[in-house]
Amino acid sequence: MGITSQLKEVSLETLELLKKKTTLCGAFMTAQYLPESAFWKKAKYLAGERAEQIKQNAMLLYFV
Repeated sequence: MGITSQLKEVSLETLELLKKKTTLCGAFMTAQYLPESAFWKKAKYLAGERAEQIKQNAMLLYFV
């Protein structure tokens, strides 16, 4: 299994969990796009309708 990521660090517990339950990888990687994420303060290039669509898709992984 391989992961390409922009993460600076991941705890060993999180890494082991992701290795055991690979279905969580998508949700884990999409967490940066949740509405309350700091990502949106830095991503000035994503705004408007497209940004809202990305936020809604990310929320579906966690709350539905």
